[in-house]
Amino acid sequence: MHAIILAAGKGTRLLPMTEYTPKPLIEIHKKPIMAYQLDALYKGGIDGVTVVVGYLGESTKAFVEHYNKEHGTNADVVVNNDYDTTNNMYSLWLAREKMKNGSIVSNGDVIYSANVIKGLLQSEKESAFAVAPHMYDEESMKVQLRQDGTIHTISKKISEKDADATSIDLYKFSSSDAVTLLKRCDEILHTDKNMNDWTEVAIQDILNTTKIYTHNLNPNDQWIEIDTHADYDKAHDIITPPSTIHRK
Repeated sequence: MHAIILAAGKGTRLLPMTEYTPKPLIEIHKKPIMAYQLDALYKGGIDGVTVVVGYLGESTKAFVEHYNKEHGTNADVVVNNDYDTTNNMYSLWLAREKMKNGSIVSNGDVIYSANVIKGLLQSEKESAFAVAPHMYDEESMKVQLRQDGTIHTISKKISEKDADATSIDLYKFSSSDAVTLLKRCDEILHTDKNMNDWTEVAIQDILNTTKIYTHNLNPNDQWIEIDTHADYDKAHDIITPPSTIHRK
């Protein structure tokens, strides 16, 4: 299965660190977020990766190219030149050719382990979102489930009493569900002319017609989304330092 990393955003909440460094290249234990992601994806069993870049995209592209040479991998890059006026839904739509046969989709500011990817790929559920059960985070996407275990709602606005789990912004889509999602993205972007919305808005719109399940993380699975300086500090406590520092 292919994976798409949405990494075009400006990361303004991490200023001044992101003034000259794109958020995917911010380092935790001297290793870029993007390196953690690529390691996890390839070690977890992904066949290929597409990275959608935007803000300071040449730096991220150069890093991906260096990673490929160093590891013998095949990640490619798609450029969102309109990153300043669009959001990650548009970035996903730019990578639609890579997604339509089924894909894992990841935001570019999340660190997770290869075990999480292995679990998603091995899950019998064709479409599933990686979630942390029994955890509530005010800033993260949360999910609310139906009685049959399918996802009813995904939103940051779900209250603690109504949330069943916290999403880690890592999604697996079957080919049919990927096509359904891309069709809805296209309608929002080009019919409604709303170019500045989250992918989760389109996901929510298709939840009534698709069966998307959750994949629960194990308690030992390390993950963190790095949006703020507090997240950056917390990541150094949560993430195990790599035994071999990635050389840029």
